[in-house]
Amino acid sequence: MRVLVTTCPAHGHFLPLVPLCWSLRAAGHDVLVATPEPFVAYAATAGLPVVAATDPFDPRAVMRPEPATDRLELLTGTGRGFGRLAARTVDGLAGLVGRWRPDLLLTEPTEYAGPIAAAAHGVPYAIQTYGIASRRELHEAAHAELAPVYARFGLAGRPRESLYLDVCPAQLQLPDQPAGVRMRYVPYNGAADVTADIPDPGRPLAVVTAGSFLGRAPAVQELLRGIVADLGGLGLAVALAVDPAVREQLGPLPAHVVAAGWLSLDQVLPRAAVAVHHGGAGTTMTCAAHGVPQLALPFVNDNFDHGERVAAAGAGRCLPGAEAEPAAVRAAVRELLDDPAARPAAARLAADNAAAPAPPALVPALEARALAGVPA
Repeated sequence: MRVLVTTCPAHGHFLPLVPLCWSLRAAGHDVLVATPEPFVAYAATAGLPVVAATDPFDPRAVMRPEPATDRLELLTGTGRGFGRLAARTVDGLAGLVGRWRPDLLLTEPTEYAGPIAAAAHGVPYAIQTYGIASRRELHEAAHAELAPVYARFGLAGRPRESLYLDVCPAQLQLPDQPAGVRMRYVPYNGAADVTADIPDPGRPLAVVTAGSFLGRAPAVQELLRGIVADLGGLGLAVALAVDPAVREQLGPLPAHVVAAGWLSLDQVLPRAAVAVHHGGAGTTMTCAAHGVPQLALPFVNDNFDHGERVAAAGAGRCLPGAEAEPAAVRAAVRELLDDPAARPAAARLAADNAAAPAPPALVPALEARALAGVPA
């Protein structure tokens, strides 16, 4: 079976797909990843064959963030951005599907061009989530942006998927989402050299990160400096997971910061007493997989849903990024560490995730959907 995997050019969208891609390869299937040209080099570090779905362009310029005054405007503006990205990539993907002739296309929820390209050639497709489902308003805004593209391909809208794989524990998933086929979230945080392990600090460890994108913002970097400094006052050691370029921009860090740089969260979090992060899907789900209490500081879109759902499950706290002064973060971390119910609730999320079938167990379902063809 030939499986074409399409993804937006973003770490948090691509990395969760990698364990299932590996599972398909191990089962003897051909897997080819297609992504916009600027993301090809990074995607190739996962050890999978990768092809550029487009000529070179700047995805950020295409998505061009729109001014927003509330969460709804953020959602709809982001949805339109994903729609513009799909419109820019759909013809390249359609050509690739025609040339490579996959039996199945696998994609993630906000990559809209792949399903259009698959429908143009009668190829079934499957969706794998990367965390809590995106809100309906985001999808509707993307579909509205794509209306001319759908019409050009003779489609009334996004074609129906053959299989919907959901990696989010039921306790975290939004309650109004359609039931998908559960699959275990297997953390993969990218290729990393972990030979230089974090030394045992002899005190509880807090893992702090702002993800692969938000940490570039100067205001977020200033917040990170304050957070890591204040957490030392709680008797915590800190592992700061940031891009190496961000690490340089942060300058000297306190002695209780025992590691800083591009850390593999999957390797570090099992040793953590608490995690402080931006509410990104990959970070939230990796914390959940390891049963670590979390404090989310969301700034955009599904970051809020991840933080709020973790808090609702009792496994953490959510403090909006706009309110996240270092002193407030320190107080929230102290409250979380003192809460006797937080770690058992986080452990329940880990148990829920572990009870779901691992990616190799879903390969037969993908094979069956490929044989069944496009759903009527």
